[in-house]
Amino acid sequence: MLRSKVVADPAGLALARTFAGAAYWREEYRSLFTEDVRLDLPYAPPGMWQNMTHNETIYYFRWMSATVSDWKYDADIKAFATDVDGVYWVFRTGEGKVKWAKKEGIFRSKMAAEIHITDGKISYIKDHLDMTAYYAAIGIELPHFQYDAPDPASIEPRPAAPVVQHTDESLARQIEATLNFFINPSYWDPEVNCVLADDFIHELVFAPKDMPRVYVGTEYDSINAWLGAHMGDGEVYDCKFYNTDNPNVYIAEFNCYFDVNWGGAVEGGHYSNREISYIELNDAGLCTRLDEYFATTSKFNSIGVSIPSFPQLY
Repeated sequence: MLRSKVVADPAGLALARTFAGAAYWREEYRSLFTEDVRLDLPYAPPGMWQNMTHNETIYYFRWMSATVSDWKYDADIKAFATDVDGVYWVFRTGEGKVKWAKKEGIFRSKMAAEIHITDGKISYIKDHLDMTAYYAAIGIELPHFQYDAPDPASIEPRPAAPVVQHTDESLARQIEATLNFFINPSYWDPEVNCVLADDFIHELVFAPKDMPRVYVGTEYDSINAWLGAHMGDGEVYDCKFYNTDNPNVYIAEFNCYFDVNWGGAVEGGHYSNREISYIELNDAGLCTRLDEYFATTSKFNSIGVSIPSFPQLY
């Protein structure tokens, strides 16, 4: 059984959970925040604010309050304290009716938010949402992104993960190897490490519409083969791991930069992104789930296609 060294502040975790289940832009939730609260939306589409001042945060709250109704969250809300004082992460899926650019629709997105709590109130929010969901809500089609991975049925299944009776020391080494696996620039090589549980699930949370978002079994090996064929030199850098109050859950933030020739583009493309990884381990230190959050815009940038500006505030 894994053990966490993170001691959660009950009041802070309760506030994080309240935020996670709230349409937080509404006036009724203003008491959750400090007077100078600031919001960033790093994955917002072109045309929307991504890094906001306090005043822009308030304008954004007003815009959302005026244009979004019947907002609700799915039941599987997750909130975590971390080993960084005052920093919490929350994961949830929300949906509501919207009226943007004089068009009505439904907006639905998974979300990953880093929140900072100062003196019992939220002082900073960095919320990551699905860029493609904004366009889908008002009927705007985005370009295609070609995904030409091999047929998963043609790939030999991986051997079962070995059963290991760990000592505390060997378990710590296994956890370190598993976490490092997902920031290794060659992590799509299935021979890098034995770090995956037999029931491993991989989700590319904000993948373009032409790519699957969930991969199990040989589907994961198929996308690895695709990555190996289309990604060249590059690096993963500025990586930060968060331990959480759940000993089986880790969260990572990292930047990456790679040469690519994917998505139907010719040689000479480059891919850069700031990614979030939600990592679940089993009690043997093997990964059972990896959810990757990234800015879908960067996929389109890497193949040299433009996407329309989103008409925020219109």
